[in-house]
Amino acid sequence: LHKAEQVEGLVQWVEAAGESQSALEGEKDGGTLILLWGDMNNRVAPPAWVVACAKEDCTGERCFNSSVATKLAELLTSEQGRRELLHGDELQQRRGEAHSALAGCFDFVGAYDLSRTQPTYKRTPKKVLSRSADKDKQAAELLEMFFGLKGKKAKQGGTFEQLYLKDGMMQLGWPDTLGWRAPCGSISLSHYSTLDDVCLSDHAPTIACVSYTW
Repeated sequence: LHKAEQVEGLVQWVEAAGESQSALEGEKDGGTLILLWGDMNNRVAPPAWVVACAKEDCTGERCFNSSVATKLAELLTSEQGRRELLHGDELQQRRGEAHSALAGCFDFVGAYDLSRTQPTYKRTPKKVLSRSADKDKQAAELLEMFFGLKGKKAKQGGTFEQLYLKDGMMQLGWPDTLGWRAPCGSISLSHYSTLDDVCLSDHAPTIACVSYTW
């Protein structure tokens, strides 16, 4: 389904859950209905300097070069740099109909400072971080992790998969967070982290714990 259609279905589910909640409250062992949802499919919009460097390659799609990727990897070595990239996050900026609807219907891990963690997508499978304190080594590892995946386009004479812009967005972001909605009571985030030393796919494993108060 199209993302907007998925969101519309979720909003309808939440509204129905709110109606069901009224019935639960009258029961002796009544509980509450909580919806937890991860992988928002939100990515990061490229900064203007990345867009200015993007060109169409032999595959007919727009991409940026390795020099731009190196600069992006350097930004990822610090919270300040990651915060700069998060300014273009689709969900936090409510870019487009689907993300506006999501942001209006759910509470998100986004309230947590995601700049403390590395992006969860799009990673090169089996590439992990060594937790080195050396900035140059960090940048080299991040370059390989986030901009070193050889996909189908590389076989066609193109470049690394993550260097392509898809629908105007970079193949980079924090989509593996968590969204929640409780018709009654309150939920708060008590812990959120990513596992940078485990990577079996192009998404990083994440751990999120929420506290619920009736």
